[in-house]
Amino acid sequence: MDDTNFSDAEKRIKTEGMGYNVVTFFKHQKKSVADNAVAVQVQTYDHEGRGLAVVNHQPCLIAGALPGEQVVVRLAQQKKRYAVAKLQTVQTAHPQRVKPACIHYQQCGGCDLQHMSMPLQQQFKQHSWQQALLKHGHIEVQQVDTWLIDEPWYYRRRARLAVSFDQQRQSCHVGFRAKASKKIVPIEACMVLTPALQQMLQPLRLLLTNLSRHAQKNIGHIECLDVEGGVWLLFRCIKPLSEADQTLIQQECHAQQWHGGLWDGADGLCLLEGSALPQYTVAITGQQSVQLQFRPYDFIQVNARQNQAMIEQAMQWLKVKAHETILDLFCGVGNFSLPFALVAKQVWGVEGQGSMVAQAQGNADRNRLGNLQFFQADLSQPPATAPWIQSIDSLILDPSRQGAKQALSLLCRLTPKKILYVSCHPMTLANDVALIQQQGYKLQRSSLIEMFPQTHHIESMLLFELKVRI
Repeated sequence: MDDTNFSDAEKRIKTEGMGYNVVTFFKHQKKSVADNAVAVQVQTYDHEGRGLAVVNHQPCLIAGALPGEQVVVRLAQQKKRYAVAKLQTVQTAHPQRVKPACIHYQQCGGCDLQHMSMPLQQQFKQHSWQQALLKHGHIEVQQVDTWLIDEPWYYRRRARLAVSFDQQRQSCHVGFRAKASKKIVPIEACMVLTPALQQMLQPLRLLLTNLSRHAQKNIGHIECLDVEGGVWLLFRCIKPLSEADQTLIQQECHAQQWHGGLWDGADGLCLLEGSALPQYTVAITGQQSVQLQFRPYDFIQVNARQNQAMIEQAMQWLKVKAHETILDLFCGVGNFSLPFALVAKQVWGVEGQGSMVAQAQGNADRNRLGNLQFFQADLSQPPATAPWIQSIDSLILDPSRQGAKQALSLLCRLTPKKILYVSCHPMTLANDVALIQQQGYKLQRSSLIEMFPQTHHIESMLLFELKVRI
């Protein structure tokens, strides 16, 4: 964070007291500090939900601390304009502080908001999102139209498990990275994984322990999926495995009724015998369902129920008519493209990765959607010419955390009446919103989607319409 931002942050802390202002922080070189404890009053949040207090006349970040709390912290790092401290004791607790449900919460780097009640998590996310739009996009959203909320636990259908070998105990561990560390935390259970993935953890650990030392050293991590047909595992290997290890993996996967494959990053994906590529279904009310096949390392939304709800809401908002043309940028394997092709005259999907374009086109063919066509284009660069750069009725944007800045330079040539923007990062969304408004579009509806409960990550959806030009 630059000096001006920290001065502003400190000023807000001193003048606004317990207000839930969200402060944005940036990385600086770490410096060690004396291992001393201090009692502080937490005043507000940063954009990741960390508590913010003033220590020695400087802002101090405290993971796990909540506004209004009196806490004892131990200073851990001194950076250029702020400090980082570790929470030691909560002396006066926030009324909506809850005991984290997961036994690994204090060590694991996966979840970071389990100490907040769900209402408090949603309050924090909404305020953080609104503040990002106001500060970076100069757009004030007083009221969020809808909150898509589902079960806060057992929702994650996809996870990447790291693998490590314990020399002393001669056993293999699977788990997630520790907070701000490369260290692997062995996971006995994970309360955000689907039940099928939780049940897979123990037998997977036994399988890895029985593999050769060469395999244990060279399986970097395992992609785990809960999809139609059951559990699907991708063993990502640094070096090829021996035939004996491959046979053992094949036999155990067959015994556990898992599907899977091996991937060494060079020769491509090798499916285990009897396995097909994973797939999931999107069911649209009043329409046929569509099945989307994907490779285990392709992007899909981790929360299946919320993905379904998000697509249904997008279709309700856009109200696509049978004569209309839709352009879906950053389309992936067709998560939005296929459902919209059920109701539109023509849908074009554009994606940067050629392999995903091929996968998406295969999905269109398998679902017999002849009005759907996919193209490859690097959307981080403003395209010059392409068959899909022409007047359309509606534009769908679902970019990565980097946003859609370059793609938005095409608005003057696409001239859509409506823009549906799905975002996973409030800061880049805010910057893109400013660009959209500059092109004459007005925000009509907004929604927050609880895609990642127990974490600070925020998914949102906005609908813009072109203002009538006189």
